[in-house]
Amino acid sequence: MENTMLKEVQENLLRGQYIRAINYHNTHLADKSRLERELQYYQQNFSPVTLEDLNEFFITKKWKKDKPGLVLSMFEAYRNNYDIALPLLEKYGFVGWYHIITDFVDTPIEQQKEYARNHSIDIDQFDEYSQDQRYAMTWDEVRHVAKKHVICSHTRSHYRISLDTPDDVMKREIVESKHILEEKLQQEVAVYCWLGGAQFNSNPVAASYIKNAGYRFLFGNSKIHRIAN
Repeated sequence: MENTMLKEVQENLLRGQYIRAINYHNTHLADKSRLERELQYYQQNFSPVTLEDLNEFFITKKWKKDKPGLVLSMFEAYRNNYDIALPLLEKYGFVGWYHIITDFVDTPIEQQKEYARNHSIDIDQFDEYSQDQRYAMTWDEVRHVAKKHVICSHTRSHYRISLDTPDDVMKREIVESKHILEEKLQQEVAVYCWLGGAQFNSNPVAASYIKNAGYRFLFGNSKIHRIAN
């Protein structure tokens, strides 16, 4: 059954042109072999996508590489995205797009499991870090990832923004998360992805915060939106 589903996903990915995106969350040690098989397949059929590649594609409307582009997103700032996924991404020549929940990284180790449970961050399927209880990447690890990969904001606290979300909360989740990342990394953070993956104009007030904060892209579940500033 698993092989049939994987084949269907692979066939769907190859339809069409240009850029595709796949989202990963936990990349557990127990799933390492499967992740490697997937990356082997992606390497044969897709090209890595950098931030510069994405920007050029939106400007020129042309994809210049021989194979379609593939954006591989790693969500939440899970420690296993660093321990397991990062070496494999680099082994197979892919750029990881790391969507960071800044408060998760900032949470003291002894509080991370509780924080995850209270903020819809899944860590319980395979508890490979039960001994030391550190489930989030550290800032040093985020900085290491940023040297070769793309760091994106995925809110401060994994809060789901809605039409009635107060302005101060929007500012915290959209604007402050960017400022925190840029201060920690000393580089621009150009991508925002809010919880739920809604499109840019689904929430005009939130969209204005995203635009005014200086983001260049919003990642949604159905499209990547380039923001004109």
